[in-house]
Amino acid sequence: MNLVKWEEISEYVSGLFNVWDDNDIKWGKAVWKAISNNGLASYSNEIERHTVVIRLMTLATIYNEFHDLVFDEYFSRNGIHYCE
Repeated sequence: MNLVKWEEISEYVSGLFNVWDDNDIKWGKAVWKAISNNGLASYSNEIERHTVVIRLMTLATIYNEFHDLVFDEYFSRNGIHYCE
């Protein structure tokens, strides 16, 4: 089994989790560690690898939607409004 490690995805997550500061990314890293420890970042073929990447994107969406609810804001990436 292969594993999608934080080091592989770290260059991409700054755009996904960086709402305010580095604490957002630290949270993402801690959660990704839990995901990895529970076997949810492992894959044996390309379809499973894509499933792992979708988990990362889902995690970012949950994080940003939570941020929206708590701080009464919405997040936008490249003009796409995820919450309104």
